Amino acid sequence: MHGCDPNLPEAWMSTYDLNKLNDVENLWQQLRSSVPFEIRESVETAFLLAERVHRGQWRKTKDAVAIPYITHPLRVALILAEEWKLDDLDTIATALMHDVIEDCEHPESRENLTVEIRNAFGIEVERAVWTLTKPEPGPMEVRYARDARYFSELRKAPEWVRLIKCADRVDNLRDARAWGDRDFWSRYSSETIGWHLFLARETAPIAEVALFKALVEGERTIRGRFPIWVDGHIVDPVAAVQIPEHVARRYGVVGLALQGETLYVGMRDVADATVLRDLALVTRHRILPVLLSQEALQDALDAGLYSPLRVD
Repeated sequence: MHGCDPNLPEAWMSTYDLNKLNDVENLWQQLRSSVPFEIRESVETAFLLAERVHRGQWRKTKDAVAIPYITHPLRVALILAEEWKLDDLDTIATALMHDVIEDCEHPESRENLTVEIRNAFGIEVERAVWTLTKPEPGPMEVRYARDARYFSELRKAPEWVRLIKCADRVDNLRDARAWGDRDFWSRYSSETIGWHLFLARETAPIAEVALFKALVEGERTIRGRFPIWVDGHIVDPVAAVQIPEHVARRYGVVGLALQGETLYVGMRDVADATVLRDLALVTRHRILPVLLSQEALQDALDAGLYSPLRVD
């Protein structure tokens, strides 16, 4: 979530208290006091490196206020240190630097940064920063495959690296909620449920709960509804609306999550080929069934997350 020009009149995200959560010095002092004394000097080294790389980069904001991008990695580090009680040097330093390679425009700068990070913090931190670096954007038709590869590598990473990715998403969800754009939130929340929530579930309960809380708060604020849990699965409203109400009730199904062209569908019985084919035709997605109990499925159907206005 970047902006290159602080004067762009884009309606984006943050309505946070500018005197607190978007103030770089306040955030830095808060983080500094949250980590053990013996690592503060090294944490400052990571902060200064990140601040140098992100200088001139800005968070996109609701009111076109120039908020330095460095506030984001600072808040991610604070989520880890203060909310999740992870205050070791590798975790905090990587959190502060998690976007530096991604935000370098020139390959030679990336190479120099890689060496600088390795020399200051070691090979594990260098690898972690690269693991967290998202691939270059590409056409929509290759986006799912790109994201699948990215999260496949993340799932192999150590737990502390995965926790940084989860904290990164929590902070961005909080900003997206503050921005309040329904179209962006719809895409962003669905992407979170499709990828990040699965990662969090495999990583740590605290990360899963934090992501779910951010999703619920955003749905309630922006769309007046919220995801629900059924049999340990989350029902994403974006996925649920893919199936019209009469189809959902006829087949006893509910959309759970949308990943690219794949729609995960909760159902009470093993579906035969005809049902899967009909759902694919109605939704225009590849269907992957997930078994739910009758009680959970009924809860999902009664939540009203489907689209009653859609027709075949």
